[in-house]
Amino acid sequence: VVQLICRVNKLAFWVGTTILLHEKMVDRVKSIRYFVSVAQNLFQKKNFNSLLGVLAGLNLASISRLQFTLAALPEKTTELLNYLLTLQDPCNSFKTLREAKKKAGFNAVPYLGLYLQDLSRIDEGNPAEIIVSGRE
Repeated sequence: VVQLICRVNKLAFWVGTTILLHEKMVDRVKSIRYFVSVAQNLFQKKNFNSLLGVLAGLNLASISRLQFTLAALPEKTTELLNYLLTLQDPCNSFKTLREAKKKAGFNAVPYLGLYLQDLSRIDEGNPAEIIVSGRE
């Protein structure tokens, strides 16, 4: 599980690096459009693990600072990117991502980092011992 999460992180940095390697804004716009298209295909194929890796790469600070490049994206691409980025929103314990996974059913590749987070926090909301009244 940890290796798969590391793979998602490597994917994110590869996406960001690939975009930033282009010196011309036109090429960066094409690259971002390509990765948004890849993200859309991953969403349609219900591969949430790789999808979040691509989205993390598109949401890196170094990419977010490319204001002129992002402004040059077609409106449809920007709308699609913003919609897909809602899946990465941690509000309400990744509610949007959990709903999308639930809607996708059993034939989806889940984002394993979410399950690891759930497992690591399971003890926070539950007592270490359960005391049953009337029993010793």
